[in-house]
Amino acid sequence: TASKDLSYIKRFIEENFTENISVTSLAHQIGYSSDRFRHLFAETYGISPQKMIINLRLQNARELLDTSSLSCSEIAQKCGFYDASQFSRMFLNEYGISPNKYKKLT
Repeated sequence: TASKDLSYIKRFIEENFTENISVTSLAHQIGYSSDRFRHLFAETYGISPQKMIINLRLQNARELLDTSSLSCSEIAQKCGFYDASQFSRMFLNEYGISPNKYKKLT
């Protein structure tokens, strides 16, 4: 069933969000077109698969900023971001503060 397939994919995302995950490959894993998969996923979980991946990466990054002495570049790499500038942009967009400033506050 679609919900069983989607729960498998959701779990896969939660366990592998630091990897390079392609929404197209996720769709093909369970036999859907990319558009159909994105639609069903958003309908089921209230969020697009890409946004879920980004949210998990950002939450993980925030946790690492709070608890580790890693640099922002190291955190970006560890959390699955393409590079530090992509990480900074997305973090700022989501939390309204740059990761560097956030780190100084913690």
